[in-house]
Amino acid sequence: MLRLVKQRVTPPGGWRYIEPTTKQQFTAPTMSKLLDKVSVHMRSNELRVPKDLPDVVEDWICRRLPKGLCKDPKGGPVIYRGYHRSTESSVRATMALHRLDQKTTGKVVDQATANYRASICVNCSENVPSAGCMSCRGVKSILENIKRGRKSDQDNRLMACAICGALNQLQVHMKPETIQATTKKITDYPDTCWKREIVGRTDEGARKNPVRSTSYRKPTRGASRSSRPRRLSSAQQKVARSSSRPRRKPRRCCGGSR
Repeated sequence: MLRLVKQRVTPPGGWRYIEPTTKQQFTAPTMSKLLDKVSVHMRSNELRVPKDLPDVVEDWICRRLPKGLCKDPKGGPVIYRGYHRSTESSVRATMALHRLDQKTTGKVVDQATANYRASICVNCSENVPSAGCMSCRGVKSILENIKRGRKSDQDNRLMACAICGALNQLQVHMKPETIQATTKKITDYPDTCWKREIVGRTDEGARKNPVRSTSYRKPTRGASRSSRPRRLSSAQQKVARSSSRPRRKPRRCCGGSR
């Protein structure tokens, strides 16, 4: 089993663990408190608490951390089972999603819907921490500018999506039209993902209520822009007149052609 290189340093994403039988996620400020929560939960559900529970939890955490933070005491190969996004890629994916959401026409997601989505994300195995410093001033200022005061009741447990890379704190507030436009392959997401409800619903009703893409523009009165003649500059007009002017016939001199 893998062990953390620095035992007293909180890993990216904090101390968290998902019990494989009940699929319940636990978070705590320290490793000892996390083990207490997990053991109490397992006893209350009549599950056997293994003697090596600390090693099992630590190995589970290490499998979902970036390379270099864990090691194998026996010198074996370190195989990572979880996916992990860097802070830079997560912020970029979130900013791209936010820009598209601003252009998309549709109703703003209410608080109840955002809380419902967040409750699904916190118990998802694809809810992974971002490598790097998420508490840096530059990153926090970007995220606060995008969030604009929007929150859910699970913000402290939401991290990044391992599939699309966007931060779940902001993704739960995105409009359904934005989710549909950015979800390329819904089969990559777990069966319990709330995105399946949106993409599946829009696919079923696509024939009755087709969704316009964000690049659609309503045509103006009269001729469209593509059918209007293009306005040329003065230099282009001179070139056009000279090229369309017929060539002069050759002059004749002394009865012969010159």
